[in-house]
Amino acid sequence: MFQEIERFINIVGIPSLLLGFLYIGKRLQLLDDINNTVKSLKHNIKVICDHLISKFDGFDHTLLVNYSPLKLKPEAVKLLEIIGFIEMFKQHKQDFFDLINNEQPKTKFDVELQSIKAVLILFEKDYFTEVKNYLYNNPNVEYKKFAQVLGIYVRDKYFNEHKMIL
Repeated sequence: MFQEIERFINIVGIPSLLLGFLYIGKRLQLLDDINNTVKSLKHNIKVICDHLISKFDGFDHTLLVNYSPLKLKPEAVKLLEIIGFIEMFKQHKQDFFDLINNEQPKTKFDVELQSIKAVLILFEKDYFTEVKNYLYNNPNVEYKKFAQVLGIYVRDKYFNEHKMIL
């Protein structure tokens, strides 16, 4: 009886194991293909985002000084304080820095682009309510240019804590 069970296992079990391994192998290959596709998509989306952010039309002459690099005017810092952005940033700084760090910036230019992108990505968070109220009540302020002003503030704070960026 024991020999019959052993023979049955050998006849059915070994081919079943081989088929199981082939099935699992195909699934793992499919997962590798999906992973490669997602990596490619992520790279392409990053390129598109960086391009769009770098194509802002000019800069806000009332709030930014056109030096290299762009700098906030004292009036801009005061405005950011009045609308509550500075305090909000202090409370949620890590959200901004995490988004910047996720892109592994290599240069100061990369940090600037990622800082503006972080502002645009996080803009939908509840803690941006005061900034949204300011923009709503001041329709003459262009959203994209104001996002650049906020991004420059974030960039400067990032540089204060990350000295190793060249």
